[in-house]
Amino acid sequence: MNQKIEEGLKNLNNEKNIVENKIIEFAKSDYIQFLESKSEEDNNLINALGELQLLFKSTLNSSNEINLIRLFDKKIEELQNSANNKSGSRNPSSILEMMSVVYKNDYTFYLSEINNLIGILNRYKGLKSTFDDLLVDNLREAIVDVNKELVGFRKSRNIADNLMTEDIYNSAVIKYRKTEKNYRYLFLGTLLTVILVSLKLWDTDYINNIINQPSYAKSAIFWSVKITTLIASITLITYFLKQSAHYQRLADQNYQTQLELQAYPTFMESIPTYEAASVRKELALKYFGREIDGAAQKDMSNLISDQMKSTTEMVKATTEAIKNLKG
Repeated sequence: MNQKIEEGLKNLNNEKNIVENKIIEFAKSDYIQFLESKSEEDNNLINALGELQLLFKSTLNSSNEINLIRLFDKKIEELQNSANNKSGSRNPSSILEMMSVVYKNDYTFYLSEINNLIGILNRYKGLKSTFDDLLVDNLREAIVDVNKELVGFRKSRNIADNLMTEDIYNSAVIKYRKTEKNYRYLFLGTLLTVILVSLKLWDTDYINNIINQPSYAKSAIFWSVKITTLIASITLITYFLKQSAHYQRLADQNYQTQLELQAYPTFMESIPTYEAASVRKELALKYFGREIDGAAQKDMSNLISDQMKSTTEMVKATTEAIKNLKG
């Protein structure tokens, strides 16, 4: 397509150059120079040919005007041939040399023909300018409306394309919110249970029972159960709290992505078409293919492992201490 356009412009320029060169050659021809020298006017014919050349060069610039260019080519060639014939038949000793009226008529004829061509170009230039103004005035509003509809269509298409993706992220938000609430309820429930059990341990009857049975209070089983229960409770509370925070963070991330996708169509309206593809590619790399944050799961694993080690060591230490007391 571009090659055809380039070839058309090249052919247009070639034909224009041919016509311009013919005008220059016509102005420099012997007979035109002779008529100008015999004329009482001050280079009117030469000046008219110069004006014709400049007007021709500036007015006809479209491949649609090729026929008009060829018409001028034919007309200039006819005038040039006529001048060449008259120059060849001109004899200084001829009686025609003394008939200045003949040369005056030829001068008037050529000047009239050139002025007619100039008039044609001026009228064509005026009509062309008027048509362009009318076309722009009538189409300007239509072009604005079309651009608005095009922008609206692009926005609607982007919204439609994003609906399924938004639904996926919305489902993820709902899922993570629900999981986060479950872990938060477990955290609160475990914390409340530990508080109630702790209050029970400070109950008067329970303390009296321990005082009345000192051997039971000194037993390894007694203290091991209590310490293990305490450590397990702390572990569960920490685990539920961290899991709740982890899923809350996932829900917030997906909700943020969902909001960005909802704003995407409006955002793309301000992006030029030739940059839209690269912007979509960058956004795709941002939203898709991200690694899942494994830090929370790693923390949970380390927490449970550390708590199990602490429980084992605590039980061993308590057992050894009680054995030493009995000894």
